Amino acid sequence: MKNFDILLVENNEVDALLIKNLFVEKNVHAVLKFAKNDIEALTILKEGYKIAAAPKVLFIDINKEELNGLELLKQIRTHPELKSTLVFVLTETDNEVNKELAKSLNIAAYIHKPLDNKKKSEVFSVLHEYLNIIEFSRETI
Repeated sequence: MKNFDILLVENNEVDALLIKNLFVEKNVHAVLKFAKNDIEALTILKEGYKIAAAPKVLFIDINKEELNGLELLKQIRTHPELKSTLVFVLTETDNEVNKELAKSLNIAAYIHKPLDNKKKSEVFSVLHEYLNIIEFSRETI
């Protein structure tokens, strides 16, 4: 896998640990960072591009009340240094309005996150394979 930073915005510690372990198990060379909410995520993203490089890939859940993923996504898309971040929306619940809003904000994918840990691992394995083969545009690098 290419070397780039990934930011996971996840308030569920069990899911965060599961995802971290999967990336370690797959020997991912990316730096995996975690944020528990949209405010922490935006701070990491904004400070990241000033210091070195902001995470190139972002996983967020837009349907949790304590995570304002749509607002985070709007701020990313209007920020000149962050607007090309590859954003994957992961969600355990379906909300058609949020789904359409997220799609209108140029997300890479809207992915249903299964409740079962084995199936979650399968989803992240597929995402790992995808990230392993894609080429970023110059604007994203």
